[in-house]
Amino acid sequence: MNSSYFYIEENKINLSSFLEENSFGRTDLGKLVSEKGILAEFHDDGTIETEEWFFNGNHTAQSKTVYFEGDASSVNKTLLQVMEETSDSRSKDKAVQVLKVMDLILEKNLTVIPGPAGILLSDNLSATSGKVLFLPANLFDRCMENSREYGTLQGPFVHKGLSGLESSLFTRSAVAYRILADKNAFPEKNLEKRQSDFYDRNFIPVEYEVNGIPETLSSALNAGLKVKAKKLPVPGERRFVNKKEEDERLKNLKHASEYTARQIELFLTLPDSQKKNMLSEKAFEEKRKAFKKKQKRIISAKRFYERNSRKIWGTAIAAVVCIYAFNSFHQGNLKLATTTGLSSRETVESLYTAINRTDVSALQEITKGKGTKDMRLIVSADYVTSRQRLAVSEKSGTLTPSQWLFFKGKSDFWQYGVTNLKIDDENGSVEFNYPIRKDKKEPLLIQDGKPLKKGDEKTHSVTYNLVRYNGESIIEVARATETVTLKWNGKRWLVTDAKGKVRNNTYKTEEYRKDWIDAVNECHNNLHKAREILAAKYSFVPREDEMAQAAPYLIKQYNNSAAKEFLSQSK
Repeated sequence: MNSSYFYIEENKINLSSFLEENSFGRTDLGKLVSEKGILAEFHDDGTIETEEWFFNGNHTAQSKTVYFEGDASSVNKTLLQVMEETSDSRSKDKAVQVLKVMDLILEKNLTVIPGPAGILLSDNLSATSGKVLFLPANLFDRCMENSREYGTLQGPFVHKGLSGLESSLFTRSAVAYRILADKNAFPEKNLEKRQSDFYDRNFIPVEYEVNGIPETLSSALNAGLKVKAKKLPVPGERRFVNKKEEDERLKNLKHASEYTARQIELFLTLPDSQKKNMLSEKAFEEKRKAFKKKQKRIISAKRFYERNSRKIWGTAIAAVVCIYAFNSFHQGNLKLATTTGLSSRETVESLYTAINRTDVSALQEITKGKGTKDMRLIVSADYVTSRQRLAVSEKSGTLTPSQWLFFKGKSDFWQYGVTNLKIDDENGSVEFNYPIRKDKKEPLLIQDGKPLKKGDEKTHSVTYNLVRYNGESIIEVARATETVTLKWNGKRWLVTDAKGKVRNNTYKTEEYRKDWIDAVNECHNNLHKAREILAAKYSFVPREDEMAQAAPYLIKQYNNSAAKEFLSQSK
């Protein structure tokens, strides 16, 4: 069975990373080959046996795309394909068997549940035979981020602002909803709109899509589509957990666990005449329409207020909307980054600053052409992950490695960013203040003593670390050595290519955190000295100047006292 993202050959499943070898080496995807999936087998006595499953490695196809390879284990069709086969009378039964495995995974606290496009099953799957393969959830999702089909394959089923149990409960309910209603609870394919729907819980409760469904089943399934991530306070800062909200979150989380695949199986096999909540077709449709009308009014009002809450006071709403509509496009363009007035070296600093900040719009303005396409794709994927987590809670954000150090090891923020940037063997900035169009910079006329002309090219040798920590037990560091090529378009420098070598390393998260806490304590909170101790052990630790450049953001965003002290302290 082949698809746009995997193929099975000689009983081997080959999963596409959607990246060519050079781009693949710049990511941490290769390290994820050790992430576990789950293989479940149904036996004739009705029991289900599970075991860990792993990809064996990766290889480069003739198309130059890197694929992950693993044992297909007699599976040949995805759950998503099965759910789309509405004409097959056995499709729902097969899908329900997959839900039974999900129940078992949650019962065993394994929480390895990818979207249905990452769940494969055998043709003979039933309650007494067949196999189900859950591909490694994080690895699969990361690969799908690189495809153009994420909004169809993963988007409706994976809430990336969640992790662990919460994420698995959401995915299970999204799959169960699709099985029962023959449609997705969150059908929106556009990332931004879908994320808003997740945040606002903008879906039609299953009892308004499935006539006669028991209230105990529908309310628990709906709860799974409403789960929230735990809000964590930032130690030492003015942030607190709302006890009432947390109690409500835990109550909903518990409720989301209170239905099983067996309940769904019984409901699907029950004749309509025996369904206690069954309404006439007309009465059910009227009930559904009334709810949709009410929900649309509530969601519209909520979103309108959120968009305009700061504008409503002191002026008429109509005037604000008109002015905003008239000026938004023009003002938005003026705020875009530009490299006008910058030297080629400063343009390279702008490039790695955009990567460090996952500033996708800036990256699009700084780069051009096929040689930088994969770079934009990779950074965009990391940006999506970060923004989806932030949509759930501002305390679920991502910091650069320099910013993370200012929390002294007492933060659950993720890390992503560039450290130790050197350009032509000289220190470069990853917090470069690149201009925006509004600045109206004059074009550079001369560089290196020579007048610039359209088509001129320049290269710079660059080394840096790309650091990733996404809540797992390891920190992934890619040490890159690249040659960056720039081209003068007549007005400004643009990056057209970045090629080189990457060496990937991993470090234990808790060990790194403990070493940082110990260093801070040993130096009595002098972060200058503590950074030197940490850097002696870990080569990817940011330089002192990189921490100094990161400090103002921490002060502005979090009123971070450690950042203030760092700028006033001496070694």
